[in-house]
Amino acid sequence: MRQESHWEKLLAPLFEKSPYDCAGVEYISGGKKPCLRVFIDKEGGIGIDDITRLTREISLFLDVESNLDSAYTLEVSSPGLDRTLFKPSQFHAQIGKEISITLSEPIEDHRRFRGRLLSVFENTFEMDCDGQVRCFSFHAVDKAKLIPKYSFKAKDKGQDNE
Repeated sequence: MRQESHWEKLLAPLFEKSPYDCAGVEYISGGKKPCLRVFIDKEGGIGIDDITRLTREISLFLDVESNLDSAYTLEVSSPGLDRTLFKPSQFHAQIGKEISITLSEPIEDHRRFRGRLLSVFENTFEMDCDGQVRCFSFHAVDKAKLIPKYSFKAKDKGQDNE
């Protein structure tokens, strides 16, 4: 699992006394101009007003505190249903759910695994991958994502009340 990024450390003071959590930051330097993606979360979820407010706050903060001397794009969003798990501490809330991981080095010629997260320990976690329990080190994980479950059934709206 990657270490906390320069950007997460830089933005930490902005989140210390707020109801928001910085779920993770991605810095993408390809293309015409770099893109800084900040994923925010809070108890009860994130709304458009939260994103608007934090986009302004983060932008002003970066104007003062960062050393970005060229144009960049700032994207602020919620982690979404298919949230990336940036930190080992984020795995605990996902126990019992399906996740996918990409490893930095292959195991048995495979770098990608998908399965139900069974348990989380200090440096490792266990997944049920097609009936086989596998243990992975956080240090070996390049990327981890939650696999959302979608339900397309209409909710009971009382039409069949008899």
